[in-house]
Amino acid sequence: MSELLPIYLPGMQGERMGDRSFCAGLIEAGLRNSEIFDWPEHRWMLNNLRDRESHRRMAEELAGRIGALTGKRVVLVGHSTGAMVILDTLEQLGEHPVEQAWLLNAAVSGDYDLRPALAGVRRMVNIYSPRDWLVLNVGTRLFGAADGPRKWCAGFSSFTGPGGDDPRLEQRCYDPAWLKAGHYGGHLGALLLTRFARDVIGPMILQTAAELENT
Repeated sequence: MSELLPIYLPGMQGERMGDRSFCAGLIEAGLRNSEIFDWPEHRWMLNNLRDRESHRRMAEELAGRIGALTGKRVVLVGHSTGAMVILDTLEQLGEHPVEQAWLLNAAVSGDYDLRPALAGVRRMVNIYSPRDWLVLNVGTRLFGAADGPRKWCAGFSSFTGPGGDDPRLEQRCYDPAWLKAGHYGGHLGALLLTRFARDVIGPMILQTAAELENT
């Protein structure tokens, strides 16, 4: 069986301590090849949120890199605006799907059309949290979601648009039990402590990989 290669994409702020901690947690969970794709190009964070050309440009770079890989089962994990770049990447990959895509607190409109992105992945998991109302409901109504509209996001209340009922998509609401792993449910909760990636996300990625191997 080929090795898993998790590639983590941070949010609009770019790589920070919390992102490195999250990636370290994946490594501790047994995903030793985990790495960070630090995609943001702008110094001003809101430009990284709203610049669709930048998202697509960096997605093209990532898709090209993935397309050149051999012997790896790619797992994309994106936080906040990083989830938008993942969707753009999957849309470009098309008939060369990655194994898994995990969207954490996705700053993407809830009615976004997932169908083109789902063509580029075997399993997509959207982890959303109603507790992320300040950033992904109030904040994105003021400043806009990563895909442009000023509305609530799928990281706050799931994907409900085209593709939302596709069997390749799994949507998981925040579990209060995750508080034991340091995730309080807010926008940065997944990045506060290494153990959330180590004890929750990492094992779920490995379990999903086992399920896909048997299908």
